[in-house]
Amino acid sequence: MSAQPAVTAVMLTIGEPTFERARASVLRQTHPVSDIVVVENVLPFHRAFNEGAAQVRTPFFVQVDSDMI
Repeated sequence: MSAQPAVTAVMLTIGEPTFERARASVLRQTHPVSDIVVVENVLPFHRAFNEGAAQVRTPFFVQVDSDMI
């Protein structure tokens, strides 16, 4: 029996065309995520980061920009 993933990916985007590629990349990682939280069109960065972090329900999260492939 495998343990549930303990990591959420928090993805920040302001409409970059690479967003779907970045999401697919997160889903292909060898360490699976339990959830993906998407924060769209929130500026400045610290507000978007805080909004995403507030939605995390796992012990750990990784912040992913939408141009990170």
